[in-house]
Amino acid sequence: MQKKSPKAVLLELLSKKYSSANPSALNDLATAKILLMDTGYGDHVMDLLQKSLDASKDPLDLFLLQEEEKRGFTLRKEVDSILDRDAFLDLLREGRHILDLGAGPNHGPFSHRLQWFILYHAFDEQRLTMSPLVLFKMLGEAPFKDPGSATRSMWDEIFDFDNETPRFDAARQEAESQAGYSSAEMLLLRLRGKAIPPGPLVHELRLSQLRYQTFGGGGVTDPEQALRNAISVKYALRLGLSTPNLQTQIDEYLKQFADAPIEKLEEVYCSFDPGYAKLLQAALS
Repeated sequence: MQKKSPKAVLLELLSKKYSSANPSALNDLATAKILLMDTGYGDHVMDLLQKSLDASKDPLDLFLLQEEEKRGFTLRKEVDSILDRDAFLDLLREGRHILDLGAGPNHGPFSHRLQWFILYHAFDEQRLTMSPLVLFKMLGEAPFKDPGSATRSMWDEIFDFDNETPRFDAARQEAESQAGYSSAEMLLLRLRGKAIPPGPLVHELRLSQLRYQTFGGGGVTDPEQALRNAISVKYALRLGLSTPNLQTQIDEYLKQFADAPIEKLEEVYCSFDPGYAKLLQAALS
């Protein structure tokens, strides 16, 4: 008996679990999962993205916004907490990606949008039959809710990795290492490593993770202000919290950096935090 392909196995599992879902969508979603697990394909598309970023000089968020607008998506939403299933599915039905600041730095704010960038490329190559926007919106519909869970949906099967993600008979650790770009955490780990050569995409992902870990979500959405806030705290501690007119002195100190570029602000912060300086150097190497 001929062994079934990974896509055939996955499609069978998904069709059984989501029995009322659109068959064409199920077929494309199974294809999408297999493509995202293919690290060679993902690396290739991410290398193309990096070259485009290098040519445009746009930050990653802006570049993705322009790509999403071109493909009919609604303006992405900044989210700083874990959404419940229904709130998340509402955004899918609206065709709205998220700048994900609620899932933690190891998940990353851009990971799911990068997964979909891979699928845009796959659609352009006619590897998918449904447009990414149609498929994205359909994922928000009721037939794509996990019938056995109040929190999961088809999204978790394809774009995230948890204890219930299809394993193809592999152990959990083995499966996650095989997840490639279908796991947000593995995607970020891969791109921050050596999957593709250093460049604007790699550096921005490393920097956004470092700033997220150090300064919180503001380190991603407004790193200049996050650095100014952090510098003010460090300067206050250097002066001593009991210093007379402390806030006035802090304000005077910060005036010299009012129009400073982010590179200067980062340099100043590094003078207060040598550990951050080492991490910053590693991120840019």
